[in-house]
Amino acid sequence: MHNEKKWLRRGGGLILAWGCLLGMASAESLSILQWNLWRSGRLVPNGFQTAVDEIAHLSPDFALLSEIESAKGQSFADRITSALAKHGLKYYSFPSYDSGLISKYPIVESSQIFPDATHRYARSTIFRALVKVDGHEVAVYTAHLDGLHYACYLPKGYSGNNWKPLDKPVRNLEVILADNLKSWRDEAIACFLKVAAEDQKLGRIVILGGDFNEPSHLDWTQETAQMREHFGLVVPWHTSVALQKAGFQDAFRVMYPDPVQYPGFTFPTDCKKAPIDTTEAREKLAWAPGADERERIDYIYFYPGKSNLKLKKAQAFGPAGMILKAQRVTGDQGKDEILPPQKPDDWPSDHRGVYAEWTWDNP
Repeated sequence: MHNEKKWLRRGGGLILAWGCLLGMASAESLSILQWNLWRSGRLVPNGFQTAVDEIAHLSPDFALLSEIESAKGQSFADRITSALAKHGLKYYSFPSYDSGLISKYPIVESSQIFPDATHRYARSTIFRALVKVDGHEVAVYTAHLDGLHYACYLPKGYSGNNWKPLDKPVRNLEVILADNLKSWRDEAIACFLKVAAEDQKLGRIVILGGDFNEPSHLDWTQETAQMREHFGLVVPWHTSVALQKAGFQDAFRVMYPDPVQYPGFTFPTDCKKAPIDTTEAREKLAWAPGADERERIDYIYFYPGKSNLKLKKAQAFGPAGMILKAQRVTGDQGKDEILPPQKPDDWPSDHRGVYAEWTWDNP
């Protein structure tokens, strides 16, 4: 037997087949990109094609995309899968609006989760796809949550609705949280959790990614209370608290639990082809030009289900620069190692993406 094992080690390609016959584990992986495309990249020259090129370069198993739009009568799903096919990549998708997803794996079923029949005119979208990956059922959700009542602006002295300066900053925690609940974000996540609970009961892996337009309670902590214009506040932001209570894990914070050293900022990103501030257009980078607007509002959450899913990597994806008090800046981002794009000067969005990889062992 000893000689046989030695021969197999020399046999390169044969050892994998032998291992499968013996029931040895083989490592498998899963990769996810979450990214707000800023109206499908149309706010910057050649933005859509740049986004396609960046997605093709990363080649994730799934891309969960926010602020998507159809163009010239072609659905976003058809448009992006056709564009990626020119890179030699086969992706599957389905019709959706505002948020969408693409998958390298055939989609078994798809559905709109929010708005639902009870919330027909809500300002948030969540869509779901069910796929099978190496014998595992994976429920993948993509979200773009309400951008109004952006309550983290209140303590910085700006309205989260019309973006104008306030007479004075609001630093009362109860008032801030009450305003946060006036958005549709909590209703959307409650709806997600209700549907996802069925996936959880069936032991499925559940992934949720999106632009949530809300910070995380894991970032507004006692340790960061005197930093980044938090003004001493420790805020239990509703969306992240609800997801954590339901057993979902924030991929970036699992990988980097220290918000002081690893802030993970995703917004506002320095899109060099976009204006920083303008009094007329909404296509700008600085909404509260006198404040430190930098936040982590884009996320990938996961629930391992019955799998032994192990997080391997999680990091922000995008250019090094951010917008700070209406200035293009780099630095002051702790120890974050940003996954760089191919062409940072052509970056087509005001958000960084989030990229994550997992592994598991199949028996």
